[in-house]
Amino acid sequence: MNKLYYFLALFFLLLSCESEKLSTSKGSGINVSVVEVSSGLNSSFIITDKGALWASGKNFYGEFGNGTNTSSNVFIPILPSEVKKVANGFFSTFIIKTDGSLWATGLNFAGEFGDETNGGINYGFKQIPISGVKDISVRGYSTMILKDDGSLWVSGQNNFGQLGDGTIETKKTFTKVFNSGVVSISAGSNFSMVLKNDGSVWATGNNSKGQLGDNTTTNRITFKQVFSSGAIVISASHDTSLVLKSDRSLWASGDNSKGQYGDGTVTSSKVFKRIIASEVKSMSINYSYIFSGPLSILPAEYILVQKTDGSLWGSGQNINGELGDGTNTNVTNLKKIIPSGVKSFLAGNSYSMVVKENGTLWSSGHNSDGRLGNGTKENINVFTQIHLFETK
Repeated sequence: MNKLYYFLALFFLLLSCESEKLSTSKGSGINVSVVEVSSGLNSSFIITDKGALWASGKNFYGEFGNGTNTSSNVFIPILPSEVKKVANGFFSTFIIKTDGSLWATGLNFAGEFGDETNGGINYGFKQIPISGVKDISVRGYSTMILKDDGSLWVSGQNNFGQLGDGTIETKKTFTKVFNSGVVSISAGSNFSMVLKNDGSVWATGNNSKGQLGDNTTTNRITFKQVFSSGAIVISASHDTSLVLKSDRSLWASGDNSKGQYGDGTVTSSKVFKRIIASEVKSMSINYSYIFSGPLSILPAEYILVQKTDGSLWGSGQNINGELGDGTNTNVTNLKKIIPSGVKSFLAGNSYSMVVKENGTLWSSGHNSDGRLGNGTKENINVFTQIHLFETK
């Protein structure tokens, strides 16, 4: 089933390459200040300080939500204001507006929109019938919603029990899993993590590499407590999970085959292991695709870590230059990439984005579809500023 999951991703990816339309226009005018970034399978999104949504990369399935399927290798404006949050599945884009409403566009392959439909393509944002949305996390074809009252709602693909509702049945409408107490959510590949208000972490779904952190490799179809207390940030990827504690130490569980723990080893763990003792402010983890023969995708993970001094560090897979350290060599010891001035950042699918304290956007890594937004389709292995302008 896991192989089928990635075969489907590759199928849709290859299909989108058949008749791509590409916009390469470059703007001029007033500099745009970025506050948030998000990554789909092969497209990128930013939110500006005015609440505007911009996008770059592939748009074959209407991921941009601008009424077209025209792709772009530069960031183009999509919505002018009122966007609070953006999140992406493989070929879908979700936004939360400032009024707490939820909107979605793109491919609704497995009911991840939660609007009682599946299998359709939307080229413009449609409102989803759920209100009071505080946060959203999407991975592949599964969606997690955190509401203002602390309740958790889920929809979409559920083949590994990643929705945590006690079944492996796909859902086309949002189903409540927790009534209250949830403060943060993170969707991984076929598994999910939840942070509760008491600092405990709960997880469900695929556990083939010990990514749930419960000292087993047994899949779960309901959420199980895997971290007792002290957690303040969670991050789920493909086969690896991260937890940041209130003492600013960073903990990892699951696969470490590319050295993504950054502890100098490639030894994996089925329980959460401390990999950085202190001074971690935030972290992000994702995977890179390695194409090994036709119709074969081998994901390998990497992490980015921001320390309390504003520096950015990275380790793990780096074949696409996603670490931005000027090389394409994997890193097993956590390595300093940017010395200071980092405000926010994202480990994307085979590439990374950084927002500096002055609101400028920088990116590095895979770019065959223009996802870096620098006006080319060439990979780069060092963080390069992406110039964004809005019309005067």
